[in-house]
Amino acid sequence: MGKDWTPRKQTVELEGVAPPPSKIRRAPAPPSRIRRDPMPDKKPLPGFLGKIDWDSSEMEITLAVIGIVLFALAIDAISIGISVIYN
Repeated sequence: MGKDWTPRKQTVELEGVAPPPSKIRRAPAPPSRIRRDPMPDKKPLPGFLGKIDWDSSEMEITLAVIGIVLFALAIDAISIGISVIYN
């Protein structure tokens, strides 16, 4: 047996009624009074390294590839070292 359908009240009827306080939402917090030091200016490195944009996506990819290759070489050196010890 089904339950009878009772439609909700229309929005016009609810205009004078304040919504119940939400349990999830809280009152907005007052602004923070923590004072922070300004960010220091980035000084470029001397010579050729100062011309490189270290924050670019190309440099990030390059450094990631270099790191992966160095990690692979380290694992290879460890495995060769272990095989020399046990042979």
